[in-house]
Amino acid sequence: MRSLFICFFFLVACTGQEQPLRFNLGVDVLELDWNRAIDSNSVTVLDNIMEGLSSYADSVQGARAEHYRPRPALAESWTIDEEGTRYLFKIRKKVYWTDGEELIAQHFVDSWQRLLSPKASMPNAYHFFGIVGARDYAEGKITDFTKVGIKALNDHELEVRLLYKIPYFLQLTAAPSSFPIRNDLILRNGSNWSNPQSIVTLGAYKISDWLQGEKLVLKANESYYDEAPKIREVICSFVYEPLTAYALYENDEIDILPKDLPSSYAQRILTHPDYRSGPRLAVNFLILNTKKPPFDSANNRRAFIEALDRNSLVQPFQITRVAFSGWIPPGMLGYDPNAGVKSISQKSDRMKNKSIQAFYSSADSWSLFFRDLKDSVEENLGLKVNLNAADQKEYSRFLAGLGRMRFGKKNNLPELFHLGWVADYPDPQSFMNIFTTDSESNFTGWSSAKYDDLVNQAVREDNEEKRAELYQAAQKVLLEEQVVVMPLFYSNHQVMVKPRVLGVHLNALDKWYFKKLYFDSNAWKQFSRSILLRMSPKRST
Repeated sequence: MRSLFICFFFLVACTGQEQPLRFNLGVDVLELDWNRAIDSNSVTVLDNIMEGLSSYADSVQGARAEHYRPRPALAESWTIDEEGTRYLFKIRKKVYWTDGEELIAQHFVDSWQRLLSPKASMPNAYHFFGIVGARDYAEGKITDFTKVGIKALNDHELEVRLLYKIPYFLQLTAAPSSFPIRNDLILRNGSNWSNPQSIVTLGAYKISDWLQGEKLVLKANESYYDEAPKIREVICSFVYEPLTAYALYENDEIDILPKDLPSSYAQRILTHPDYRSGPRLAVNFLILNTKKPPFDSANNRRAFIEALDRNSLVQPFQITRVAFSGWIPPGMLGYDPNAGVKSISQKSDRMKNKSIQAFYSSADSWSLFFRDLKDSVEENLGLKVNLNAADQKEYSRFLAGLGRMRFGKKNNLPELFHLGWVADYPDPQSFMNIFTTDSESNFTGWSSAKYDDLVNQAVREDNEEKRAELYQAAQKVLLEEQVVVMPLFYSNHQVMVKPRVLGVHLNALDKWYFKKLYFDSNAWKQFSRSILLRMSPKRST
């Protein structure tokens, strides 16, 4: 009895904010070099151990840019000239890295120079080509970085000059690729500078422990410049099987499941009191390798899509997925409900007796999807589909490796694989520019001067109606004339959150800021009592 009392006292004493938040990241594939990171897991960690010039509010709803106004972060304020092409950021004073070094404006200059370095081939460099001289520097046409429109006027003032007004430029300064960097640490440690065990950061949390394949532990950064996080520790687990993660959630071993809920439990999950859904700017699609036959022909790619039934194929994804043939998702400027090639189970002999390799995640939903795809394609086209499934961890590594590939290496890729894209910033350009010739995220092997021109015109267009027309014309080139990819569905958030976790606001850009979360102390006390009841020996009657 005495031991039970001590246990109960301990549980109650440790309730509230001293308890760790348990968050499932899923796959243990992390890129902590923030200039290079593109996957959602890495971005979630980086958003919590680092910051940029700006950040986002607690709740980001809707889809139009004005609903996503950034708030000051490492920049305490900024001014923009009348033309919208010169930004002056005031860098906060007394912001310290975890090794005690003070943040200065030059750390941003160093970061953006590294991001644009032609030797580095950073996947997000093309986002910043609207800065004066940025493209020329990235392409090696100029080597003097002082000619690029990024300058530290002093330790606490950063000037950025643009070639033209960019409606989403402030949002770019909230992206991890724009976070400040320490050149001295990179010179001293080389590629090891971003190792979890030694990385130097300045965000609300810092990495405390990392057990590969098991968990990443974040603890509150005592030197953080802003209000201290209410939750002092976050345990990010790496449970990549949806059914296992869901079982751990139901057993009170995980507090938040942010994604990948098991579709086989769809009906149970949709009626679960902890289930939450909300808008999310994300599209899933099939990549057709245009460098390999039979997908080196636009007519073959069209026949392939027409032979399928998109609505039937996406049935395994039962939770908050909507079949979609366009590219820009609903609610965003340029959305066109009629865009894209329709899937009508059309028969054709264009690819009879040919074969392709389909590479995909072995997660239950994707396995069902590709088995159905194989049956439809082989019946309607006579095209043999060789299925090659990888577990989620292996597939995530494959996707992470795509960022290091460019057009000349596309023959190393399978003919068919699936990909998801979440907007980097709340503007249709985040979806449209990934297929431009400059984009390091264009994994199709395809490029088009006509498409590039339409997308580049759109970003410079102030008139929203004309801008929407340009994006719709570009979608027509991408999806109907050249048939480069097959959009499958857009998705909303599908999240499980324990009632004791408060402050959760689902962000359409898939942002998770742990410093804004806190525990309901009364709920923790009830949880502690439930644990005590489980531990108590049952008395016979």
